[in-house]
Amino acid sequence: MLLYPSSSKASTHQYCQYFVIVTVQPPRRDFTGTSIAVHEGKELQLCVEIVDTTCLS
Repeated sequence: MLLYPSSSKASTHQYCQYFVIVTVQPPRRDFTGTSIAVHEGKELQLCVEIVDTTCLS
């Protein structure tokens, strides 16, 4: 699954990958400070948006 841009810095690439893994798994604490209470499907989509924005910025 290509959830992050292929051309990225090592740190950014790893950060995005970490973001995806954390969101896919049942999050114990939300790192953004907001409670995530959605199904895995929507939760994954939300993660993709966050990762995409984080990588580009």
